[in-house]
Amino acid sequence: MKIKIEGNKIKVSFPFDKSLIYKCRHIGMSWKPAKKYWHFPDNFMNRKLIVQTFPDSLPDKIFKKELISFSSFYKIPKYLMNHQRNAVKLAEDTERHLYAHDTGVGKTLIGIELIKQKKRKTLVVCPLSIIEPAWFKDLRKFAPELKAVNLWEVKKKNNINRMMSLMEDADLGIINFESFKSIIPILKDMNFEMLFIDESSKIKNFKSQITKALSLFCDDVQYVYLFSGTPAPNSYLEYFSQMRIIDPTLFGRNYYRFRNKYFYSAGYGGYTWLPKRDTLSIMLDKIGKVTSVVRKEDVLDLPDRTDNVRDVQLNSTEKKAYVEMVTELIAMIDDEEIPAYNAAVKGMKLRQITAGFLYDEDKVAHDFGKSKLNELESLLEEIGNNQVLIWTQFLHEAYRIRNMLGDKAKRIDGSVTNQSVRLDILNSFINGDLQYLIAHPKTLGHGTTMVNCHYAVYFSLSYSHEEHYQSRDRIYRKGQKNFCSYYYLVVPNSIDRAILNCLKKKSKAEGAVFSHIKASQEWREL
Repeated sequence: MKIKIEGNKIKVSFPFDKSLIYKCRHIGMSWKPAKKYWHFPDNFMNRKLIVQTFPDSLPDKIFKKELISFSSFYKIPKYLMNHQRNAVKLAEDTERHLYAHDTGVGKTLIGIELIKQKKRKTLVVCPLSIIEPAWFKDLRKFAPELKAVNLWEVKKKNNINRMMSLMEDADLGIINFESFKSIIPILKDMNFEMLFIDESSKIKNFKSQITKALSLFCDDVQYVYLFSGTPAPNSYLEYFSQMRIIDPTLFGRNYYRFRNKYFYSAGYGGYTWLPKRDTLSIMLDKIGKVTSVVRKEDVLDLPDRTDNVRDVQLNSTEKKAYVEMVTELIAMIDDEEIPAYNAAVKGMKLRQITAGFLYDEDKVAHDFGKSKLNELESLLEEIGNNQVLIWTQFLHEAYRIRNMLGDKAKRIDGSVTNQSVRLDILNSFINGDLQYLIAHPKTLGHGTTMVNCHYAVYFSLSYSHEEHYQSRDRIYRKGQKNFCSYYYLVVPNSIDRAILNCLKKKSKAEGAVFSHIKASQEWREL
């Protein structure tokens, strides 16, 4: 076997051998029939894969890995909790890892300590909503000596020269997922040696442009760490793209080979993929090799929390609209026919009806009931003068709630696009100056800590387990000292109840994955 680097390619050639061909394909190499060799781009990850795959055939020292000891200049601080100390210690000899740590257990602080530990220029890619409330807040508190640049802010001003200048002597740059994709060539020129993907569930879809861009970018970075409380909220398949970044030898670089090996098609039309029983434990064991799991209940002494379902009885007009939409896929509102053209639209329309309104085809909202609004008003009266976080799904229902509550409430949703305005509203709620905050999980679902509040109300729901899980933990995090209460406003025997049941089932499935990984961790630690 011959292995060499020419130009920007790593080339491998050997006499015909099925086992070696399989290995080349598995790590993502392409065959060059005219020249009779296998090849792929020369980058950090591919050199590492060559070392792992063909350890006995390496030429000279060009593939040898530099061993670095961090213990001489970094000491783990005493203020870290035990699970955080273990996470930092694990990274001493681990270049890539998935930290499946629950929301609210201090993932950001782990990342900050890894920057101190390795002293490598770092890029953080995360949701826009947590750049300031999570990352910069913790940096100011725990690492004021680190120089950080908000790359999103600089990019927004379209000043690339300023961005390059600021990053010359900076320790880390922080950017959101969408902005990352638009300035990849510029980021490559900054020579980052470490990368964090905070909330890595954002790259769960292997087809998305952001996932593809991040995967390729990570191939050129030595240290890559992923953080997420819910890495795969909907299916085991969503682990593939994250595992491909951490260690492509686990499942290869071909999604469809991975799917066909570990899953089988089921359901109507064969569009549902379920894990094969005989390979499920093998798949989970592989994930467990590069994943550590920390659940909130294992590491934090938090107060109890309860779920409360409040039945909402629709009035006659709302009932009529609901029945019409269920049976005829059309509802008569204000003498106007509002249709639903397919099952997905039907589900959305039914959720709107339980909230007492409907959008027509021109996206104009028609109000015809206040049953759920009235129930919310009664509930808030019972809660009294306490602060309440109110979760909604539609702009119009957030608008109606805001009008009902007046100056005591403000909204953070798709209508509030200015990031500084969002932060001002959020801070006024956290500081206790605002009694009610109305939000959509997508705009406030990651990284934000609101332990000032211990009541949350779900005015409406979506099918997204990740959104639901993340939104619940905004108030149930380290620092919460009060009993937390969650209220769900649900119309009995309606789509509201169906969605709530669905979310509970998804939560149980994800819990089974984490239990398996945790059990293998505990076994290895014995």
